[in-house]
Amino acid sequence: EWRGEYRDLCSDNRVDPASGIDLSSLAKIVNDRSDHGLYCKDSELRSMIPRLLATGEAVDSPLSGAGTATAPTARGRQGDVFAAPGAAASRAVVVKAVFRTCDLDGNGRLDCKELRRFAEQTGFLGDDEQWAEEFEILCEEQGGHKSSGFNLDMFTKLVDDSSGDGCYCSDDELRAMLSVWIAHH
Repeated sequence: EWRGEYRDLCSDNRVDPASGIDLSSLAKIVNDRSDHGLYCKDSELRSMIPRLLATGEAVDSPLSGAGTATAPTARGRQGDVFAAPGAAASRAVVVKAVFRTCDLDGNGRLDCKELRRFAEQTGFLGDDEQWAEEFEILCEEQGGHKSSGFNLDMFTKLVDDSSGDGCYCSDDELRAMLSVWIAHH
């Protein structure tokens, strides 16, 4: 039943079902009060976030940089937008979702501005100059350089590191960040 609904929704909104629904199309659909949309109030959208994050169904969402939401498969996989019911997302999938959400230009690297988005969620309150210094130190500590920024491996190392050099975040903290970003998008 959902597959048919999904195809109809894509057709009504001039979206290729195989390519999926990108963020701008999704925004249009959930704001469309006609028969071609699926209007949702802000409160309804916010109430979906915790449920989707808890099941892992939203961790590879359009906001996490994947760019599209795709139709569900017969066998949901961890990290898919529509994972198997009750399947929890692995830490690696959640970390990747946070990374992709920060990676605003989608180049697979977090520059100073992009990583600051994450840093602010973990408590960084400094100004631009302080952040630039901190970013350079973080890059060096993680084996990189400020000009190339953070790749996913470096970011994973950072959020998994509970030492003074890292910025350990629990899975719940990472999911909470995603919730904040989704709610404010």
